Amino acid sequence: MAKQAGIVPFVGTIGGINFYYLNGKSIARQAGGGFNRKAIKSKKNMYRVRENSNEFGGCSLVNKAFREALKPFYTSYKFTYLHSRLMRLFVELKNRDFDSKRGKRSVANGVAVLKEWFCCDVLNILLIVKLGLLCFLNMRLILLVML
Repeated sequence: MAKQAGIVPFVGTIGGINFYYLNGKSIARQAGGGFNRKAIKSKKNMYRVRENSNEFGGCSLVNKAFREALKPFYTSYKFTYLHSRLMRLFVELKNRDFDSKRGKRSVANGVAVLKEWFCCDVLNILLIVKLGLLCFLNMRLILLVML
């Protein structure tokens, strides 16, 4: 990707080039991509895009609720990639939903399948995930204190 080298970096689109910030750095890229809302909603050959969008949106809602529930535990920390790492987790959980049709799969059904496989309840699975995150937070805190 191109980087902005001007005196005043800015955000927006000018002449078919998008300017934006990514991890604190100014980036420029060619605008466009071929997708637009009308085509996605109406074209017959875009049904896979609609299915993926529906499933990804569901994972995103679960991700937001999960992060909001854990917010008191990590408010003083900065996790740059927390959202994307949790999305990876929830997409994997959604992919474990073998009962529902594509486009209708959900994180809850994927967790239910794991519950059957591992003979434990949903709260234990969420507790394991939460403890893993808390262990990660504690290790980071210990490293910060040691430095």
